[in-house]
Amino acid sequence: MNLESQYQEFQEEKINIPTINIENTINSNQKRSSFFRLIQYSLQYKLLLFFGNLGLLITSISMVALPYLTGKMIDSITKSKFFNFIIHRVNNQKITFHLRNELFQSLILKDIEFFDSNRSGELISRLSSDISVINKGTNNSISTVLKNAIQVIGSLILLCFISWRLTLVLFCVIPPSVIIAIIFVKKYKQLRKEYQQSIAYSTQIASEVLSNMRIVRSFSTEERESNSYKKANQDVYYFGNKLAILGSQFMAIGIVLAYSVILAILYYGGSLVIDGQSTIGDLSSFVLYTLTMTISLLSLSGTMNEMISAAAVSEKIFDIIDHPIKIRNGTLDASNISGQINISNVTFCYPTKQNVMSLKKICLEINQGEVVAFVGQSGSGKSTIVQLLQRFYDSGQGSILFDNIDIKEYNLKQLHNQIGFVAQEPTLFSGTLKDNITYGVDTFTQEDIDNAMKLANAYDFVTDMSIFPDGLETIVGERGVKLSGGQKQRIAIARALIKNPKILIFDEATSALDSESEFQVQKAIDDLVQSGQKTIIIIAHRLSTVINSNKIIVVQNGQIVEQGKHLELIEKNGVYKQLIERQLQ
Repeated sequence: MNLESQYQEFQEEKINIPTINIENTINSNQKRSSFFRLIQYSLQYKLLLFFGNLGLLITSISMVALPYLTGKMIDSITKSKFFNFIIHRVNNQKITFHLRNELFQSLILKDIEFFDSNRSGELISRLSSDISVINKGTNNSISTVLKNAIQVIGSLILLCFISWRLTLVLFCVIPPSVIIAIIFVKKYKQLRKEYQQSIAYSTQIASEVLSNMRIVRSFSTEERESNSYKKANQDVYYFGNKLAILGSQFMAIGIVLAYSVILAILYYGGSLVIDGQSTIGDLSSFVLYTLTMTISLLSLSGTMNEMISAAAVSEKIFDIIDHPIKIRNGTLDASNISGQINISNVTFCYPTKQNVMSLKKICLEINQGEVVAFVGQSGSGKSTIVQLLQRFYDSGQGSILFDNIDIKEYNLKQLHNQIGFVAQEPTLFSGTLKDNITYGVDTFTQEDIDNAMKLANAYDFVTDMSIFPDGLETIVGERGVKLSGGQKQRIAIARALIKNPKILIFDEATSALDSESEFQVQKAIDDLVQSGQKTIIIIAHRLSTVINSNKIIVVQNGQIVEQGKHLELIEKNGVYKQLIERQLQ
């Protein structure tokens, strides 16, 4: 048999070999034994297997617990933020509450001199607008600054730990940022002060116009006043616009610097990764921390803007609070003064007009129970004497004595309780008639109110239901707008009388009234004069008001030029007679 025939037989035999299926030859027991055999290989490294499975167990438990813990963490953070928010908001409200109270209490204790040089509208603006700015500036500011400062410092520490090389890139932008911030703070603070000042001025204009609308309407000056307010409001817009632009510029510069730093970090950090000096993970962490720090810095800058605004306006508020009080309160009890007054060599000029001498060496004695009338041209010094008697100002030279004791020695509250004052234009508060009559009186009865109204000749019209259906509970309106001039004046007299003072001062109390109202008010004054129980000081131009006075004082250019009774002064043929003749003409 040759080789070719042998090869042919081999091929035939190969074709007839049956195919063996391994799965059919290995039963299930053999499969399980193989699996456990593999496990036996693993069991040879028990220590590694233990730690490996322990790690696996911890990982599995962590993965199972992660959603639960995340929820709890979110709840915890939410509660923490909620309580933090509430606590700081409440604290901020307390701060503004106490500051507003302190400012108002400071204002009402200021000398009258202070109000001669500060406009009421501006002071109202300080109480409202400026306090609102401080409220906004202190709202969560401390917590926000603390939170962002911690985030910035913490991020910076971790950045140094991750890569000191990349951290150096950050420090390249810090010096210019600090310089820009210093310049911004200086300009922003000054602009904020000017902005608040412009708001105060516009508020002053609005306050004056709205409180004198009858005069505005009478003189048809609506357009003029509207233009005045518009002009003042333009300043508010101008400074507000500059503030907005400056703040936007600062934020824009900050954002540009922040993104420039991030780009520089990505560029330089990428080269470090390529050179093998850093990893992609470290670079990613560094970028994320940089973003966290940048966001915190931007938030910090926004908060600082509000704090700078609060600091700027608070300067004016604290200037007002710290403004010194010159009229010092005495300690001597003034509740038993008799009404005896001695003025000796008093020289005085108003603090706002230091170059104008209002009184020059005034000497005068007023006895208890006397009725003394001051007459003279407007600006002669009559009202100035009255203001010194109430110690609204202290005399520059000379002395004023009550019962032979210097007025400066008396307790001011008690002294004012013994002086009843009725001005030429009585100011009533926007409450009820009862509120205005009992203003400044701590304890009173209905009988006290009725007696005061009867002495002031006000009882009949107050109790007339056809005029005032609500009687004493009638709302008088702002500045007593619902009452006539004579009615307001008689309510003002009742307000002065209910205190039962030892000294009564009437400053041109009838000059602005019609004949009937003057008659009613004059009758009330005459009844008080006839009682002889009080020292009465009258400032008047009209002959009918002063003719029956015990003593008439003629004041001219800040000096007493004549004094005596009516007929005595007529016989002197001096200044008093000239005043009477002009009035009769």
